[in-house]
Amino acid sequence: MISPYAASGKISHRYSEHGSVIKFINELKGLVPLAVLPDEKRGQALGKLNLGQDSLGPSDDPENDVGDLTEAFDYDRLQGEKPPIPASAATFTPAEITTLPHLATPNYSPNGYTNGACEAIGILPTDFRSHADYRDGAPIDPYPADVNPRPTQSPGTPTAGNWTP
Repeated sequence: MISPYAASGKISHRYSEHGSVIKFINELKGLVPLAVLPDEKRGQALGKLNLGQDSLGPSDDPENDVGDLTEAFDYDRLQGEKPPIPASAATFTPAEITTLPHLATPNYSPNGYTNGACEAIGILPTDFRSHADYRDGAPIDPYPADVNPRPTQSPGTPTAGNWTP
């Protein structure tokens, strides 16, 4: 977390993912989570009934274990009881900037499953057993063969025979 109000030197052990950003916005702005709207509740019930899956639907459900990122902030800083972190603490060298995820290696893995973004910043995603598996694009829980994980960057269907990751 890069913020003048961050809880510096702390590690959160709470599970978070992309939906955590939505949960954070919901919390910050006092919004009603999408997951509690009637149509979403009905969809979740149908998913459980027809597919045997509990968690289909928006991941901003307040009843799931996905974090909302609030633990990344220092409440004393937010309340003005402790000074904010100076902007100079969030500076990056040119060498660090060239390893940020958006500059990761294109076609990093042979099957295009990963692009090296996590390794560029020293992280092993939890769905890979090792850095070698990450480089090989061999996750523990791979996408189904006909799912396109990046439809904007690589349009088409992977099983069509002419898809380029």
